[in-house]
Amino acid sequence: MKQVVLNFLKSKNLNNAAWSSVDAIVYPALMLLATPVFINKLGVELYGIWMFINTIMASIGILNIGLGDATVKFVSKYLVAGEREKVNKIIGATYSVYLVLCAVVVLVAIVSSFVVREYNWLHLAEGRTTVVFYTIQIAGLTLGLKFIEQIFLAVFKGYERYDLSAKISILGKVTTLGVNLLLVVLDFSLIHIFIGSCFVTFIYLLIEAWLVYRFSNFTHFIPLFERKYIREIFSFGIWTWFQSIIGILSGQVDKFIVISLSDIKTFAYYSIALTIFTQIHSVFSASVAWIFPVISKKIYMGEKVDHLYNKIQFYFLGVATILLAVFYVIKDPFILMWLKEDTYKNTIDFISLFICYNLVMATTIIPYYFLNGSSHFRLNTLFMLLNLASRALFIPLLYYFMDTQGLVIGLIISGLAVTPVQMHYFTKKILGVRDMLAGVKIMVPSILFLVVFSKNTILLSVLCLAVILIWYKFIFRPSTNPS
Repeated sequence: MKQVVLNFLKSKNLNNAAWSSVDAIVYPALMLLATPVFINKLGVELYGIWMFINTIMASIGILNIGLGDATVKFVSKYLVAGEREKVNKIIGATYSVYLVLCAVVVLVAIVSSFVVREYNWLHLAEGRTTVVFYTIQIAGLTLGLKFIEQIFLAVFKGYERYDLSAKISILGKVTTLGVNLLLVVLDFSLIHIFIGSCFVTFIYLLIEAWLVYRFSNFTHFIPLFERKYIREIFSFGIWTWFQSIIGILSGQVDKFIVISLSDIKTFAYYSIALTIFTQIHSVFSASVAWIFPVISKKIYMGEKVDHLYNKIQFYFLGVATILLAVFYVIKDPFILMWLKEDTYKNTIDFISLFICYNLVMATTIIPYYFLNGSSHFRLNTLFMLLNLASRALFIPLLYYFMDTQGLVIGLIISGLAVTPVQMHYFTKKILGVRDMLAGVKIMVPSILFLVVFSKNTILLSVLCLAVILIWYKFIFRPSTNPS
């Protein structure tokens, strides 16, 4: 056991996991720290408008056809096969497609800005609608540039250089946040803040293009559409695109319900709690993103993955549960140090529920990467569609009975309902095990966490945490003969 730990500490996987985690942690942490500054300087209403524009941009994100993941998969595949010329062909194909996509995103953003101004869903004063009109257009251009950036960063990930990808990404995000903070402190408008973000994104895109050239000798920056490689990337990318569309719709449905049924200030408070959830979930996902190319290579070489799954899932969920438990206990003084008391009162219930929801969602992260890495992206897409349907059912229903808190409780119930089905088919397809209760067993800790930690009793919470960790050890026992 000691040697296994030492080998892991020296491995490339740990390095990739560490840098992916740093990439996911640094910007969210700084953004969360900066949120009170944005709220205090802009006001709750303008901050809510900012979050509303982000929601629109996330919805336009359905145009992201999933070629970032396709780039990682096929770059990794052809590197293993020693076919470096095909590596650059794949990069050229995805880059060319995303150049066109950038123009489409900008056009959709322009159309969206006119629609939002015309119908004024947020019931804002005329001056505010003008702000929304122009910021949507600027944000659309920034989003289009970010799409292209995904391809450049995916190249490094395909080479299993998550560390390099993370360093570039971190520097760009921190620079963008720094420019935003400076503009806010200097009392520039929300429009100027979005212009600043767009400018920084463009500069870093140029830097990343140069680094890709130096790193992989890729020189085809003029669009070149070769049918063979376009077809190949779409054979994978089209399903990750469907996954992206379903994921985006699932992630935005609750926001549009809030916008439709409440006011911009309620939406702002809800967005603060949702931002905390999203950043925590992103950290968890990024910490194990290195699994994707590893699984892809193991499947390509005909190796079994059940032992790897059990080991990773045990350690990942154990650490995630401990971190969420600690955060739940310290959240009140922590949030009060971070936000003003009136903002705290309007967000704390949302935050508490989202912590519990994070554990529910954490159970699906490892299976997601294993399914995509083993080319079961159609099955992953089906699961995501099932999640969307479940959320569409439970969120409005719980909102009707429990007001805004019902939005998060609806998400939790949706996850508890769908995950058992997902895990049953996952264990059957990937692990080769028929276990009808696999999903139920993995949901037990989430239910315990939700029930026990809501009591706010330290001793009971500690006992609950110990029971959960023992339970994980029991259900994720590694196979005796790992491949």
